[in-house]
Amino acid sequence: MIDQAKDLEGRSIYPRERIKEIEQLGYELSSLRDKQLAWSIFLHILINDENYFVRYEAVDVLTFLFSCISDKQRGWSDLIKRVVSDQGNDLGSNAVYALCYVFPQVPDKEQAWNDLHKLTFHENYHVRYWIGILIGYLFSKLSDKKQAWDDLHRLADDNESLVRLGFLSALKSAFSHIQDKQQASEDLHRLTYDDHKLKESSDVRPHAAGTLGYLFPQLPDKQQAWDDLHRLTYDQESWVRYMAVSSIGDVFPYLPDKEQAWEDIHRLSNEKEYNVREFAAEAIGTAFQYLPDKEQAWEDLHRLIDNEKYDVREFATEAIGTAFPYLPDQQQAWEDLHKLTFDDSEGCEYVNYHIASAIGTAFQYLPDKEQAWNDLCRLAHDEFWDSSHKAIEVLGSVFIHVPNEQQALNDLYKLTQYGDEEENGDVRAYAYYSLGNIYLYKASQCRYIENYKDELEKAIAYFEKSGQKQCYEDQSHFNLCLFRALHAMIFNKQVRNEDLNKYLGCIKSIIQILRADKHKKLLFGAIENLATAFKQVKYLEDKDFKIAENELTFYRKHFDYAAELMRGTEEKLPFVTGAIISGMPFLERNMKEILSNHLEFN
Repeated sequence: MIDQAKDLEGRSIYPRERIKEIEQLGYELSSLRDKQLAWSIFLHILINDENYFVRYEAVDVLTFLFSCISDKQRGWSDLIKRVVSDQGNDLGSNAVYALCYVFPQVPDKEQAWNDLHKLTFHENYHVRYWIGILIGYLFSKLSDKKQAWDDLHRLADDNESLVRLGFLSALKSAFSHIQDKQQASEDLHRLTYDDHKLKESSDVRPHAAGTLGYLFPQLPDKQQAWDDLHRLTYDQESWVRYMAVSSIGDVFPYLPDKEQAWEDIHRLSNEKEYNVREFAAEAIGTAFQYLPDKEQAWEDLHRLIDNEKYDVREFATEAIGTAFPYLPDQQQAWEDLHKLTFDDSEGCEYVNYHIASAIGTAFQYLPDKEQAWNDLCRLAHDEFWDSSHKAIEVLGSVFIHVPNEQQALNDLYKLTQYGDEEENGDVRAYAYYSLGNIYLYKASQCRYIENYKDELEKAIAYFEKSGQKQCYEDQSHFNLCLFRALHAMIFNKQVRNEDLNKYLGCIKSIIQILRADKHKKLLFGAIENLATAFKQVKYLEDKDFKIAENELTFYRKHFDYAAELMRGTEEKLPFVTGAIISGMPFLERNMKEILSNHLEFN
């Protein structure tokens, strides 16, 4: 095995080739079982490679394959070494996220925890910073939470500002699991007065203001927390003021003095510093339904949307989209958004992105949906890619509210023919992706399996076309693998476990590459549970046994858990979630048919 590893290493003459070998490793999951030791040694060699990019790729693959490697303790040690050796660059942070991901799989968790505990005393403050954040991530999984909290509490008083900043990040992750919440709150309160500058960066107070907003509903002394936020709106540093007003907007329903909070937001919307006006606009949008003076709040937004600074216009535009259902003059608000789609002033390329986003957020409430759709179609042809891509994405998400569905589809079909130049490939990719999502929605509305199959296959075809373009490849590939797996389970009774595992491995790989959000991870968990149930039934297909009718649904626990997971994805990914939920009855019917030969009638 060692010779084999040396052979593999011997092929890696140049860093680029070594990176390709690592990438190839990620696609060879099916053959790993026979090569565990060799691949473990191979990864150990490359994660300590002299080339930064090789090490970076090796960290990603080690994380993805951690469950397969034979020497997990050495894999853990390799990642620890990367945090210590690469603490000042992106690789160090990548290793921290990797440690968080693999910790549950480490066989000797007590030793792993001791490794982290020792590093809280490391002489390099970058290491202490990252380890503090990591302890926060892992806090709920640690057996010795008292020692973990003692370490975090000590880091809150560290001489280096960056380490104290790491404590604030850790506090967000760990607070609900910390027993001494009073001490944790006092540490946070103290850091709102922190006046030591970070080296080559900013200070701790703005992050303390952000942490106050993040944790406010859980804090035991809300009056003290509110007093701190109110005080920070007068801070001499503009970054502190805008983080404070942003937090006030986020937690407005929980504040003990809403009148004063509104006065703070209104005052800061007139600030001379444009970045403070930006976040004041955002706060108005976030908290609008709770504000005591909605007329004044609307006047502030109406004023800010014409601000000379395009950054302020961006935030005000998004705020109007967020607050639209509660605005006292929705007609004027819509006219403001429509007018901005023709804006050609400085920074319009950035504003257009936010206009498309705001129209998408407010679309179902807009008084002229046909005009809004036409505005999005025009923005889809914007010369600036970000604006164009956002508009096309929104076209797909608002489809369920359009007055003329066929015309809407025709408009998207036209975008898939948008020029033959290479630079237009992204436009076509986004259009195909939006069409794929639309057909997922159509599938979710089907009551009959034949219709469901037809719409689902159209969605799969569009995701496949989208993934062939450079942009949106991973997003489309995620949906493609997800629904290929579901399609195979529903419509192909002869599908092999190897094929299902290939789809699941593909999804897991994309999640790792994208550092996917929790919603995609939940969807993966849902489809994985459905696949587990399907495999259980398939395993029994050729067995000679009989079961009673009341035992026919032994797989239901996996279905129920899948449904529970998707309750957390319906709001953010409604089309994907809806298509899976609608397919589950068809999948269950398929599984019952497989088991029907084993049914024993009394």
